[in-house]
Amino acid sequence: METIIFVDGSNLYHSIQETGFKPNYINYHKLFEKISNETNPTVRFYITALTKSFSEKERASQQSFFSILKKNPNLSIHFGKLQKTRISNHQKKQVINSLGFCKKCIYKAKTLLDSFSTANFKEKGVDVRIAVDLVTLKNFERAILISGDTDLVPAVEIASKNKRIINAYFDLTSGKQLRDVCTGTFRITRELLKNCLNYRTHR
Repeated sequence: METIIFVDGSNLYHSIQETGFKPNYINYHKLFEKISNETNPTVRFYITALTKSFSEKERASQQSFFSILKKNPNLSIHFGKLQKTRISNHQKKQVINSLGFCKKCIYKAKTLLDSFSTANFKEKGVDVRIAVDLVTLKNFERAILISGDTDLVPAVEIASKNKRIINAYFDLTSGKQLRDVCTGTFRITRELLKNCLNYRTHR
């Protein structure tokens, strides 16, 4: 049976962090083999590359993460984009007016909102690329979807008509709607991650 693992990279990365491990310490080759129960499974990894808006340290850390991923012989990385989001001046005014600040506090409130509106980024296109590939790719019979994003539910509903779709999920970042429409589920536990630590890196 031909299997492809579709990975929502941001979901995987942050879920590993939430579980208490450092993503760069995980042996992903071993992890993907355990999840799929196959040797050298095909993996399509979807993520956004950090831009120059992020610090050099953050970008270097992500490049190190990519280098670890590329040790998987059958893994390909597919990039989305990061879009900066801001609170408009009109939205700021609405928030301040709705909270009924006194004149002395308005300036402080505006300063606080300004600080929130300068550093927010949102992934764009990752879930769309996963959805399109799930539906249109023909060279697999079973998909293992590592994601908790319920936006993928419609694509899974279509793809599962003639393929098996397994949702590999973390308890803290799982979407019940996504689990419910999949053919089956696989729970990624802390114990599983512990067994996939790269001890050379960890030390």
